[in-house]
Amino acid sequence: MPSVLKLIQDVLDRRGYLLKRKNRWTDVPLSVLPAIVESYSQRLGRTCTALQIGANDGQSNDHLEWCLKYCDMRAILVEPMPAPFELLRQKYANRTNVELDNCAVADTDGTLTLYAFEASGQDSVASSRVSSFSKAHVEAHRGSHATPTTAIVEVPVPAKCFKTLLADHGLSSLDMLLVDTEGMDCTIVKQAIGEVSPDIIYFEHTHVSEEELRDTTRVLVGKGYQLFALSSDVVALKTAAFTVV
Repeated sequence: MPSVLKLIQDVLDRRGYLLKRKNRWTDVPLSVLPAIVESYSQRLGRTCTALQIGANDGQSNDHLEWCLKYCDMRAILVEPMPAPFELLRQKYANRTNVELDNCAVADTDGTLTLYAFEASGQDSVASSRVSSFSKAHVEAHRGSHATPTTAIVEVPVPAKCFKTLLADHGLSSLDMLLVDTEGMDCTIVKQAIGEVSPDIIYFEHTHVSEEELRDTTRVLVGKGYQLFALSSDVVALKTAAFTVV
């Protein structure tokens, strides 16, 4: 009965990579995530359903873009900020397997405030990459994303809880979840495994506290996931889905 590690190593072997254990994590190169998804999609034997929360413009550091090109996949892309959402709309206008949702994911439905550096044109897309429910989080990125005098503005955005988002897109199950939400990542991951428990979960851990990350990894391991480190992100693979007789 091959383990998750064995199945992932088989994928990596074909591309010249080696798994490396580091403390409680297993390190894999960032570029191999699409290969893992490709292998999973082929073994699934049906269309893979993916939900990406924090899709931004669908191009910058976007691993789902590759998966959509080469895997049999239905994708729901969620992005609350207006400028990158418009680019998503243009990019996927003719793709029948891609659905877009201009909203934030939160604890309740309604309208919430995101903070972002004031910008216009293409700069507004770059600014949106560090937008957050936390004004302090945006301020912490001033050196790399804004000048000392750039204002931080409030952006009202529609918000949905995870359960509403699933219902709006007719989802009763989910194969893959990708989350990049500048600090809300662990909260959304725990909402997801409480509702649909995807086989593959990919989320950023850079902007969450150590306590949040420890609690989230504890929950994931308790739910039968094995964890892999990818640079500033985590991939959690459900052991049962990646173990074959």
